[in-house]
Amino acid sequence: MLDEAADAPVRLVCAPGGYGKTELVAEWARTTDEATVWTIALTEDSAAFWRTFEQEMRATHPDVPPVAGVPVNDLRVASWLDTVLHSHGPLTVVVDRFDDLDADTAQILLARVAQDSRLRLVVTTRSPISNPLARPGLVVPVVNHNDLSFDASEAVELASLLGVDLDEAAVESLHRTTNGWPRATRLVLEKAARVGVHEWNDLYESIADVQHALVGDLSEREEFGYLLAAAVPETFVSAQANALRVAPADSGILDDAERRGLGWWSQNGGERSFTFQPLIRQRLLAQFGASRQRRAEAALAEWYLEHGHFHEAFTTAIGAQRWDLLREITNRDFNEVAAAISADPACLRAVPRSTLKSEPLIGLLAALADYIQGHTASAVSKLGAAIATVERDRLLRRGTTSPDHVWTQGIITIGLRLAGRYEMVPAALRRFRHLFESVSSTTPELDHTEDLFLTETAVTELYLGQTGAAYETLRRRPLRAPRTRSHHFYGDALEIQLLASQGYVDQAREALREFRAQALPLPFLESFYAIPLHLAEAQLFLEEHEPDRVADALAPTEKHWRSTENWPLLLLMHVDGVWHRDDALAALQTFAIRHREQRHRSGASAHLSGRLTAKKAELLLGAGRIGDAQKLLSSRRNSPTLAAARTRLLILQEQFSQALQTADDALIAAELAPREQLDLHLAAATATTKLSNQPSAARHRQHATALAMRTGLRAPFAMMSAEDRAALLDDPDTPPALISEIADLPVLFRWTSAHPRLTQKELVVLHDLNRGFTLAETAENNSVSVNTVKSQRRSLYKKLDAGSAEEVLEKARHFGLI
Repeated sequence: MLDEAADAPVRLVCAPGGYGKTELVAEWARTTDEATVWTIALTEDSAAFWRTFEQEMRATHPDVPPVAGVPVNDLRVASWLDTVLHSHGPLTVVVDRFDDLDADTAQILLARVAQDSRLRLVVTTRSPISNPLARPGLVVPVVNHNDLSFDASEAVELASLLGVDLDEAAVESLHRTTNGWPRATRLVLEKAARVGVHEWNDLYESIADVQHALVGDLSEREEFGYLLAAAVPETFVSAQANALRVAPADSGILDDAERRGLGWWSQNGGERSFTFQPLIRQRLLAQFGASRQRRAEAALAEWYLEHGHFHEAFTTAIGAQRWDLLREITNRDFNEVAAAISADPACLRAVPRSTLKSEPLIGLLAALADYIQGHTASAVSKLGAAIATVERDRLLRRGTTSPDHVWTQGIITIGLRLAGRYEMVPAALRRFRHLFESVSSTTPELDHTEDLFLTETAVTELYLGQTGAAYETLRRRPLRAPRTRSHHFYGDALEIQLLASQGYVDQAREALREFRAQALPLPFLESFYAIPLHLAEAQLFLEEHEPDRVADALAPTEKHWRSTENWPLLLLMHVDGVWHRDDALAALQTFAIRHREQRHRSGASAHLSGRLTAKKAELLLGAGRIGDAQKLLSSRRNSPTLAAARTRLLILQEQFSQALQTADDALIAAELAPREQLDLHLAAATATTKLSNQPSAARHRQHATALAMRTGLRAPFAMMSAEDRAALLDDPDTPPALISEIADLPVLFRWTSAHPRLTQKELVVLHDLNRGFTLAETAENNSVSVNTVKSQRRSLYKKLDAGSAEEVLEKARHFGLI
């Protein structure tokens, strides 16, 4: 690996002590073709380092001049190195234990490498280099502790080489215990070989001996209490010292522990943190004692909560058995708690049953953990127990509601939503709103949950088709400061999605610009919480007639496609992008494939199901499959969601008056969003044009134009016929700005006559043929001669371009005539 990165100015081998990095680099230095000189930073004395460097150089190059003068400075070293490089050519300097160099020497070396391509470094460190000069491109990490850790097979091979009489399963268990740490694995196996261990149980004593030996005399130092306390959190930062009741001045013992390889420092957001080797942490915690550890965890949980680290506060509070803190943390940031449970669903197993019964909120969290693990029956049981507890408490308190009531009703509402039981969701949502408002007015306990509850209320309203109410709900959310986590921005993204989906395009565009200008958390754009934002961006690309960019906008949502409740909205947007880019047939294929991928999901709401039906019907109409569209729409009850699709079907069936009535009824009866209004006005304009009612057509076009100019909507104009589009573009009252933006939109429908025009008598004969009536029966039913019926059937054959009765019926079904 070092040879593969030979062009890097500084090659970094970084791993804690005990991973064999020195041996690795020494072996490389012995075999490489590069001219190398080996040095080791045994002291922070700069002059001593350069004298050692000079001696190593002289060992292979006796004519190297001395480094003149003490103290050594940058200028003097630079001059000396220039002389060496000029005389002996390119040089690779290996510096073992680079992090033990004094800062000035490290600065000199990095600066010279950055300035002179003839000089390169290979350095070993226990922690990443923190020098400001160690920028990406100059310092290239080549080997880390993962590369040097033993895997299970290597541990088995080492045991065999040492002659340890253990089966593979026991050695693999040892490997898990040491987490692949080479030094610990080797020491335990060497001890086992000496004492003749044969079983895993016998290995415990060897492991304990090695743990004791590795900690060594650190346990005898006065600062050892600091080391024990630092082992309580999985990752320790110096700021936790006061909470853990240890003296910050004793922190130097961690540096000594790092030098021994017992753990390592890492840098995270400008703050140094220390992590122990799992084997060492296990030993320290055992020595710390269970009761002291629990008290320390309680203090630590409070510290995490105070500093806004809710995930860590939650898991630590469980270990401390601080159920009061667990409640407070959940009320403060449920999203972080849910993330912690998702990361480790088994974390709540330690909660006693008595606590689950007495604390309904914790019982709800345990139910969530069971649900995540697929233990549905247990989740339902715990949820039922929590409901029973809060209802019992309500009766005992004479009807007084508590925060637990709000949480329980919220979980019930979301659970019904996730289960697809949308017929019960509106009532559940109404009760939740009532309980939340009632409890919030009497206690501040739910103040921190207001953002969460209002956002989830808006999501439910969105799925129920109450988009205007959803937007108003989101506008009531309290401003959270500071906002640092992805879920803090979920409600903002939903607002933008609602603006774009309703058709307030200019507002959505401005809101998106302001939103993108914020300092968003790095994981946000890839997270579930950003799905509404990506939907809004895709919708805006359609409005800007850039269908090629729709798929790019939706690409980050693909990882959530199989799990998100948003799948109907994602499906609709994917299909619209394909329709605008390609044609109705390609979009119909996309619809079928993607919809089939969701067949395992619980049912969508009536509103979302209606939107999916309307979209499929419009795609069928666009593809010329009018009969299939009619069959699909005839199986659904009338609703505003289906009004535009029904109107277009009636137009293509040349039932223009009924089409106009359908559009007008929907425009009058329902509170529609601008996008829906514009869609219906354009369809109504087509129907009135077909009826030769030009004044009415002009009025509908004017309404559509006014809506478009007020909101920024453009994409719905792609649904117009070419003739209607031309009439709109030629209308002197149409604003020039609108003309320029819709002139090049695709024509999604072929608004020509969809089927041959049949007379009323021909339609009667066609329906009798479909019923299986003979010529004589049709003649008798309609009081005409058999020859007349024959003549009308021949006319049917000709108009439908059919050669048989079966073909006549097939084409009639295709056109929606029967």
